[in-house]
Amino acid sequence: MEVLRVKITSPYNSLLRSSNASLVDQIYSLSKMLKSYAEQLLQKYLNSQGYPFNWSGFNPKLTPIPGLPEAEEQVLENLSKTECLQQDYIACVSISKFLAIVLEDQKDLNPLDTDLLKRLTESPAQIRGMASNLNDFMTVMSIPIPDVTLQSIQSPSSSFDKKVFGYHVCKMYYEWMLWMEKEFALMNRS
Repeated sequence: MEVLRVKITSPYNSLLRSSNASLVDQIYSLSKMLKSYAEQLLQKYLNSQGYPFNWSGFNPKLTPIPGLPEAEEQVLENLSKTECLQQDYIACVSISKFLAIVLEDQKDLNPLDTDLLKRLTESPAQIRGMASNLNDFMTVMSIPIPDVTLQSIQSPSSSFDKKVFGYHVCKMYYEWMLWMEKEFALMNRS
């Protein structure tokens, strides 16, 4: 009996060389860490906002926020790997700016919640670190770095709407890190 050997290639193989493997591993590790941080931030955020945010079934229909990229896995999976990396970069840069607005809102809404404020203070720098790693990787791969220019980000005026806005931003942070962990896990196995 003859055994046929088939080599299965990943769509990421063309992006990777052994010299880039350590950078991919670094981004993968960072995405896992940030996914955990983002999940903790989201839980802390919800618990700090009071009812209905801290209710276990809380899951409102969210209206897209201009300038805040949505992590729609079905859309991202259909992009080229180059486009996907560019969207990852845009999301990281954008979310870091939105998180800074959420921090300012929470300083007014929850000034005594030092744990939440600490997490919101640290999160923009953490996600900018991811953007920096993505920038380095795309530069090595000769992938154009997208220009990310956001219009002025306006926080809603009512306290409740500010809480929903912050929830949406924290949720997108978590969903993007969840996506990037999956994406770089595939690259890491290539």
